[in-house]
Amino acid sequence: MGGLSHRSGTVLLCGVSGEANERCRQALERARFQVIEEIASIGDDPPSALAILLGVDGPNACTQAIQELRLRAPGAALVGIITQPGDASEALVQAFRAGIIDAVDARGGVDDLVPSVKLAIERRRLQISEERISEAFTRELGRRARRLGEAVLRIEDAYEETLAALVAMLDLREQATAGHSIRVGYYTCYLAREVGYTRRALQDVYRGAVLHDIGKIAIPDAILLKPGRLTDDEREVMKTHTVIGRGFVERVPHLHKAVVIPWCHHERWDGQGYPRGLAGDEIPVPARMFALCDVYDALRSERCYKKALTHAESLAIMLPERGAHFDPELFDVFRQIPESLWDALHTASMQANNRFETMLDVFASLESATMVPTEVRPTEEIRL
Repeated sequence: MGGLSHRSGTVLLCGVSGEANERCRQALERARFQVIEEIASIGDDPPSALAILLGVDGPNACTQAIQELRLRAPGAALVGIITQPGDASEALVQAFRAGIIDAVDARGGVDDLVPSVKLAIERRRLQISEERISEAFTRELGRRARRLGEAVLRIEDAYEETLAALVAMLDLREQATAGHSIRVGYYTCYLAREVGYTRRALQDVYRGAVLHDIGKIAIPDAILLKPGRLTDDEREVMKTHTVIGRGFVERVPHLHKAVVIPWCHHERWDGQGYPRGLAGDEIPVPARMFALCDVYDALRSERCYKKALTHAESLAIMLPERGAHFDPELFDVFRQIPESLWDALHTASMQANNRFETMLDVFASLESATMVPTEVRPTEEIRL
């Protein structure tokens, strides 16, 4: 720091007058302190080794003076000095409350003055050192946090790119359903938002939705791409894609929470699904939501063996499955969402890339338009 400097430090004598002032000055100068008596001499940049020797004689203990000095030299070490006879206990109490860190009784001499001032200055130097270390640590912590944040973003980007590659691979192999994975990802996440899912939970839902059929990679082409009806044996082979998908997703650490949809998306509310025959609340909530969106998209999509159905036609076919295939409460939330919203989600999912953040941007843009959100329900726990 700039301003005054001296080998031992600088001491401002404040409120100490007469013979006591001279004795203090001589003792301090012998100890190689620079002594000043005007606060203006400190300047705008007080030295680090600055002590203020403050007279605390009198009933008010110089409280006002301490407050003023703290404003002018906030980093100085304040030491009180008693020079007048009489009981100074009340004055000292007030002075300590106001901010002095030590006190010297100089009525019998000034022998204790220099050690007290030195100790006060060393304490202040130590405090400054600790503050600088703390500031340096905070800056370094901030730099490391930023680097860590950047690394996390790079990892997330790598995850997203890997996810996109897997989805593209599925679409390439099963061209008849190209775009299906992204559409149901959008549909399922929008439904999840309607029942109160957080952004973090939505990310797991999205990953699970777009990877719901990842297990089909292991299904032979003769079965997966067969144009006609599958035999009973072929259907059993096809059903294994849920277990295969689970095994694949569980091997990837950042996809662990997304496994419930690839594993359980063919379970039914009535317990007649596969692979485990789960029923009702045994089925993880994301898989229940996905089942609705999966069937809806299949009905509304054109296939070589069927035409695309309208929104109303699709809901009419799905309604009898309320409480059988589908969770009845989730179905009610699902059908409250207007057709225009489903159409907008369909269009957006086909035009945008398949990144999670892009989907959230689509949701935000739809909300800023004329869409009216349905009732938001409490968040349900995502469980396996």
